[in-house]
Formats: sequence, C-alpha cells, structure tokens
Amino acid sequence: MVLLHPTRRGPKPKISDVDLLAAIRADLEASPFVGEGHRKVGARLRILSGIRVSKDRVCRLMRENALLSPHRVPQGSPSAHDGSIQAEAPNQMWGTDGIRIQTVDACCVSIHRASGRVQHYRRLRRQGAQAAHGSWHAIHRRRLPETDRVLGYRPEPRLCC
Repeated sequence: MVLLHPTRRGPKPKISDVDLLAAIRADLEASPFVGEGHRKVGARLRILSGIRVSKDRVCRLMRENALLSPHRVPQGSPSAHDGSIQAEAPNQMWGTDGIRIQTVDACCVSIHRASGRVQHYRRLRRQGAQAAHGSWHAIHRRRLPETDRVLGYRPEPRLCC
C-alpha cells in the first residue's frame, strides 16, 4: 500500500493538524482584521490560547487550506540611484544627513552632519537635564534656539533658555 502523505517523522506533536487547523480558523474568525499572516496567528495561538506551535507549522496548514492572505506586500523595486553623486558646484551643500544618539539615561542628541553642530538636545521631562548634563547644557544652550526643528521635534524650552 502506497501512502499519499507519508507519516510524520520525529516526535509526534501534542496537538493534531486537524485540531490545530480548527484553532487557526477560530482565531481568524475572532480577529477583527482581514488577511492576517501566519506569524500573527501563531503568536496569538501561543500567547492567548496557550497552544505551543511553530510558525512554520501554522504557515504550512494555512497555505494548504488557502487561509493565507491573498494581499501580498510587494517587494521593493530596484533602486533608481546608480550610486554616483556629482555636485553641481564646489563648496555647495547638495545633501544632508544626521544621526540621533540615544544615551542610557534617556537623553537624545541629534547632530546635523552638514554643519557639524548639535541641532537638538532633548531629555525626558521627569529627569533633571541640568543636574545630569550641567556643563554640556551650559555650553550649548545658546546654540539651540527654540525654533530649531529636527525630525518634527522641538527642543524642550527649559533646555534652550
């Protein structure tokens, strides 16, 4: 006798494919969203239902039963940029770049690369910025006008006064 689907090798799972498929269908029906993927379904089964199952097994069952989302996220197209940049004139700024540094004590410093100066200094309101960074604050507070905006943030007024 030839089996169309060979039996599973290795340890047998605690929950059968039939029972797991019923749990997947129940989870998809209970979800207010449409077209969810195997990762979210598998995570909800593990966390909310207490069913320990791998995402690969959930993906296989959803694929075999046409439960995966038909709306696939399109992959990125190749970049139109060929990698060469030519400035139109010497000593002219043609682009900009910046960096944001998050420190251990929840302080953020953003540095504008083109000008090389600090554009933004921000701390959480519950911490005393002057107490922790008094010397830095004393040196740079006049360089940070309140009207500077970096990435949509405004510096905290008490740091800029």
